[in-house]
Amino acid sequence: MNKKNTIFLFIVCLSALFCGCIDMMTFSLKLNNEKKYMLICNENQIEFHIKNNMGSRYRIFITAKNGNFDFFSDSLIIITPPRYKIYNNKYIYEKKEFLGHQTVEKGKTLIYSFSMGSDFGAPTPDPSQIFFILPSNFIICNGKPLVTDTIRISLK
Repeated sequence: MNKKNTIFLFIVCLSALFCGCIDMMTFSLKLNNEKKYMLICNENQIEFHIKNNMGSRYRIFITAKNGNFDFFSDSLIIITPPRYKIYNNKYIYEKKEFLGHQTVEKGKTLIYSFSMGSDFGAPTPDPSQIFFILPSNFIICNGKPLVTDTIRISLK
């Protein structure tokens, strides 16, 4: 193997190692001090959990455990720490982006992915920062909104 091939192979291996480390830097946050937050609608259970990747990218996973529910992206309200805002919103279901209404079927997961940051040069939100999902009609089951209390999101 010549010197150019050795250098190229080294760079490829180093890149793969770096990407693997970035992937491992994903961690779960807590919803109302729990790793998973459950909503109940008759026989249906809807499970929330949230992960943070590299400090500013968040993914909320909402899974229909025993039945269907309706999700309305325009009704989801998140309150961020002071000076921060949410951007790069993506609502994903069945590997496709959507906006508006989506029926989530039994056993399937909807993902809301977003970034949080500041236009004013503020650093990535500190892990001790807290943000909130306000009660609204973003999850409906049997014609009734399920999120009736504020959901607190934190690292600790």
